[in-house]
Amino acid sequence: MFRFILVLTLLFTFIGSYAQSSCNNSAPFCTSTGVNFPASTNTTAPVGPDYGCLGSQPNPAWYYLNISTGGNIDITLSNSANVDIDFAAWGPFASQASMQAAVCGGTSGSPIDCSFSTAANEIVNLPNTQPGEWYMLLITNFSGQPTNITATQTGGSGATNCAILCNMTGLTAVPGACNPANNQYDVTGTITVTNPPTTGTLTITNSCGGSTVINPPFATSINYTIPGVTANGANCTITATFSADPTCTLTQNYTAPASCTVTCNITGLTAVPGACNPANNQYDVTGTINVNNPPTTGTLTITNSCGGSTVINPPFASSINYTIPGVTANGANCTITATFSADPTCTLTQNYTAPASCTVSCNITGLTAVPGACNPANNQYDVTGTINVNNPPTTGTLTITNSCGGSTVINPPFASSINYTIPGVTANGANCTITATFSADPACTLTQNYTAPASCTVSCNINNFTANIGACQPNNTYTVNGTIDFTTGITTDSLVITINDGI
Repeated sequence: MFRFILVLTLLFTFIGSYAQSSCNNSAPFCTSTGVNFPASTNTTAPVGPDYGCLGSQPNPAWYYLNISTGGNIDITLSNSANVDIDFAAWGPFASQASMQAAVCGGTSGSPIDCSFSTAANEIVNLPNTQPGEWYMLLITNFSGQPTNITATQTGGSGATNCAILCNMTGLTAVPGACNPANNQYDVTGTITVTNPPTTGTLTITNSCGGSTVINPPFATSINYTIPGVTANGANCTITATFSADPTCTLTQNYTAPASCTVTCNITGLTAVPGACNPANNQYDVTGTINVNNPPTTGTLTITNSCGGSTVINPPFASSINYTIPGVTANGANCTITATFSADPTCTLTQNYTAPASCTVSCNITGLTAVPGACNPANNQYDVTGTINVNNPPTTGTLTITNSCGGSTVINPPFASSINYTIPGVTANGANCTITATFSADPACTLTQNYTAPASCTVSCNINNFTANIGACQPNNTYTVNGTIDFTTGITTDSLVITINDGI
C-alpha cells in the first residue's frame, strides 16, 4: 500500500490509497484527513461477514477506524463518476483484534449503519462513539464503473485516531563485529515510516536479547542501536512497534556473528619443591603458571595434594608466580592443581616429589647421677647431675625421676647441657635409677643407675646416770642433782627426767 496527498480544496486534505478489498486486510481511516481512492472493478467481497442491508458486495473497499474523541461521527461518501456506491459499518469493538475476528469471521451481527440505495452520495453515521472503540467500514462500487471514491467527515463532534495511518515501509538490521573482550556485538539499523504517530513510544526488540525505546517526535527515517548482544551465530529477529499504533510494526531477520570468545587456557605449570628445613621438617613449593586469556574475574586457586594451598586475585598476568609454604617433608608423590574459579575448565596439574624428611630426632647422649653425702640430721641426701641432649624439643617439659624417690621438672627452652637436682632422698644404700624424659618426645629418654649412700642415723646410748638427793628443807621439799652421760648426743627432741618418790 502507498499513500499520496492531494489538495482538492482549501477545507480538506485527502490521503489517497488503494483501498483493501479483503476484510482481513483492511486499511486505516482518519476522519481529519479522509481518503480518496480509485474504486475497484470486477471484484467481490468474501463470504463470511453479516452484510446487513447489502444485497450484494461488488468491488469492496475495507477501512477501520479507532475513536480518539467521543461523539457522533458523520462520514460523507461521494465519487467522481456519480455512480451508485453503497456501504455498511460495524461496531463498536473493544480492540482491533476483536473487531477483525468478529466482522471478518461473521460473528459481529448486523451493521450499525447500512445503505443499498442507488445514490451516488451516501452518509455513514456512527452514533455516540467513545474513545478507544474500533469500527469497520465497507464501501462498495455497485456500478462496477471506474470512479474515484472520496470519504470525509462532514458532521459530528467525534474524531478518530490518526496514528493508525502509520505505515512502516522499511527496517534494516545490521549486526556489528563480535568484541572478543566480552563476546558481544551491537545491532544497528534504520526504520523508514510514513505518518508516524505523534505520541507513545517506538520499541525495537531483538529476539536474541536486548531492546531500545525511542521517544517522539518521530522522523520518517529513524536510526537505532541495540548494544551488547551475545555473539552465538543464531538466527535473530528485530521487531519495531509503535505503542500508539500496534499495527504499525515490522520485523527483520539477521544472523548473529559467531562467538569470538577466546577460551582461557593454562599452557604451563611448574612445581619446584624447596629444601627441607630441619627446624620443622617442612619445605615450600614454588612455581609459575603460564596462561592465555585469563578471566578478568574470580580467583586462581593453587592446591597441593600433599597439603597447603594459595589463592591469587585478579588482575591476572599471562605469567603468574606462586608459593605454597610449610609442606611436610616426607618424600611423597604430590600434585599441584591450578584452577580459575570463573572458568573451572581452565585448569592444569603438575606432579612433583617431596623432599625426604630432614627431622633430626631428639637424642639424650649423656645422663649423670651423683648422690651427695648423707645428712645425719635427717638421714637424707641430694642427687645432682647433667643431661646432654641433641635437638631437644622446643615445647613440653623435661622430667627427671628417681626410683628411690623424688623428681624434678624443667621447662623450655632447653639447652644442649642441662643440670638438675633431686633433693631430700632417703639414704639407705639402695640401688637407684634416674630417668630423664621429654614429654614432647617420649622416645627421647635415658636412664642412669647409682647407689644411695648408707644411712647416717646414730642411735642414742646413755652410759651413766647419777641422782644425788639433798637434805629436806623446812618447807618439806628437797633437791635431786645428778649427771647423764650419752655415747651419742641428740640434736633434736627433748629430754624428760621423771622422779618416782615411791609414795
